[in-house]
Amino acid sequence: MARFLSLIVLLLASALANEFSNKPEESEFRREMLTNLNKTNEKLDQLMRIVLNQPVEMRKLVEEQNDKLIKSADQRFNQLFRIRFSSKCNLARLSNLTLLSNGKMYSFHPTAATWNSANETCSKKGLHLATIKDQNDAQVVAAEGRRLDEGNTWWVSAKNLESEKDFRWQDGTKLELDSPLWTDGAGKTDDCVRIYNWAKGKLSSAKCSAYWYFICELPSECY
Repeated sequence: MARFLSLIVLLLASALANEFSNKPEESEFRREMLTNLNKTNEKLDQLMRIVLNQPVEMRKLVEEQNDKLIKSADQRFNQLFRIRFSSKCNLARLSNLTLLSNGKMYSFHPTAATWNSANETCSKKGLHLATIKDQNDAQVVAAEGRRLDEGNTWWVSAKNLESEKDFRWQDGTKLELDSPLWTDGAGKTDDCVRIYNWAKGKLSSAKCSAYWYFICELPSECY
């Protein structure tokens, strides 16, 4: 019974994945999922051999639990596939993205805009304003910014959400007030955050209505 149900899941997964096998990265995703399903199938076979030696009541209970697990795995597979190859991610991949040495992809916009306008532009492309979580990200992004325009600064996704200087990145992660990412002497009195090309990519607050260049980033779920 478990073997039969597992094979159904495997066939459904294969059929679904075949619809998206045109792109190399999608074929790789399909292969990974099928490999994982095969491993799960082998474990189910082992368990079923044990179950067959148990009383009928126990076998029935195990089969019911197995049905639930297979349905849950199938739902999870479909969820992952929808996220990985959603229309939003497909739209995002059409942007002029640059892969940097930190493994992330960005779209640099050397056009002055307010923070809100920049944020909206990124969102319409299936992207979000760049999130700088550590000094490596900061240095890598700033180096590319210097290459494109030596003397400018760029909007990033951090913004003060409350009146008490509660700066947050687009994913909700807190940008601490004492973070080494801030430039020395940064007042943090304004609500939006920009990154300098110079000084190894230090951050500073600025009025959201100011006009600066901006950097969009490919969402993590689209890689």
